[in-house]
Amino acid sequence: MAENRLTQIIKPALADLGFDLVRVLLTGAPGGRGRRHLQIMAEPSDLSEMTVDHCATISRHLAAVLDVEDPIREAYLLEVSSPGMDRPLTREQDFERFQGETIKVTLLRPLDGRKRFRGTLAGHDEQGRICLDTLAGRLTFTLDELDQARIDPTEYFSVPRRGKEQKQRPLAEASADQPESV
Repeated sequence: MAENRLTQIIKPALADLGFDLVRVLLTGAPGGRGRRHLQIMAEPSDLSEMTVDHCATISRHLAAVLDVEDPIREAYLLEVSSPGMDRPLTREQDFERFQGETIKVTLLRPLDGRKRFRGTLAGHDEQGRICLDTLAGRLTFTLDELDQARIDPTEYFSVPRRGKEQKQRPLAEASADQPESV
């Protein structure tokens, strides 16, 4: 409930600066030990690159807005960030924009005995449900059935294995201009 109220405050404040809200996440129990943590993920409305300066500008602006509105009674830590490479997919437009990407999905309720799936985002079906092509077949779901979804960047970090025809050179032959380690 608190996140809905925060979204109502933060979304227009970000729009005034030319940014779109990706996610609001408030963690820590009210009245619990330690500070609460308010994480805001945003991106430029024109989909340009998010910079550290953008995050600083947003942080200063939101701190002022949140001080006036005072939606969180306890002390909290405000964190503003870009969605990153493993960005969460939280809005309908995210599922359109990242069609063809590999994503990881966790559903609220099991489907065929599973809640977690990985596959290629394949757009929407005729009923408007989100489609995910997995190794086991096509999975369809709505945003209401979704616990979380995020881009899986592991394919960008995978290193292709060397073929049998490629032999690894001994360390001494690796490069003439690199000093040897002792």
